[in-house]
Amino acid sequence: MTNLSTLNIGEKARIKSFASHSKVRNVLLSFGLYNDAVVEVVRKASFSDPICLRINNRLIAIRKDQARQILIQKL
Repeated sequence: MTNLSTLNIGEKARIKSFASHSKVRNVLLSFGLYNDAVVEVVRKASFSDPICLRINNRLIAIRKDQARQILIQKL
């Protein structure tokens, strides 16, 4: 498995797990980033930080270090 930060714009993936059980994980869960959710990378800012994601017809932005903690399966 790879992590969410490796996706390119337009790619989709299914979230499989989180590498961390920290407070960050709880924040990501509140954004709808839970196991088996499908996400799409919409934009990446300069130097790929932050990353804009589409999940459940919503757009959210997360930092690259947060994206590294989300393990995915590419679709």
